[in-house]
This record gives sequence, structure tokens and C-alpha cells, in this order.
Amino acid sequence: MIERINDALHRCVRIKAGRDVSPTAAIIDGQSVRTSHVGGQRGFDGGKQVKGRRRHIVVDTLRLLLAVLAHPVHESDGQKVPFVLKCLLGKVPLLRVIFADQGYEGMPAGLVVRCFGWR
Repeated sequence: MIERINDALHRCVRIKAGRDVSPTAAIIDGQSVRTSHVGGQRGFDGGKQVKGRRRHIVVDTLRLLLAVLAHPVHESDGQKVPFVLKCLLGKVPLLRVIFADQGYEGMPAGLVVRCFGWR
């Protein structure tokens, strides 16, 4: 239900901004967040000294939410990122490129191109 509401608002805002309904570019970033035990599993990120979850957020160039995924912080980003990208399939047919910072170096770019057709 929430996803459908977000998708409808996303379309309306893009149209009002004079853009195509489907973006051609997106940005992905992740963040380690402190959490309590309530709401699911959590882990420990030794590099950032955070006990909690990691969230990956994908937005378009208007900063509108396209997809989000949360997982225990100790689980590998490279293993989880394909799941958040899979959420975009069918929702953004014109998407061609996803910008990411160095934190996503472990995710082979060739895999993204082969599996999703995006750079």
C-alpha cells in the first residue's frame, strides 16, 4: 500500500516538474544506523563502531525515493545491493545509469549491466 502511494506521488511530482515519469539516472547510497533490537536483526559495523542496521536508498535526480532496503550492518553490501536494485525492475523502464560512491566498489559493474542493463 505505502509503495503504491509513493509510486503515484513520484509520478505526479516528476510530471509537475516537466520530467518523464521514469528517470534515466538514479543514485544509490548506504548508511549504517544505530538501532535497538526492536524491528529485526541488527549487527555490528566495526569500521564505523555502529551496532544496528545498514540501509541502502535509491533516489532519482529529483531526490525522490525509488527503493530502500535495510539489513543487519554486518552483512555484505555486495550481497544485498542486488536485492534493492531488483526492486527497480519494471518501475523505471528508462533508467540507464546508477551513480554510486566508492562504498559500492565490491559490487561488480559488469554484474549490474548483465543483470539489469544499467551502468
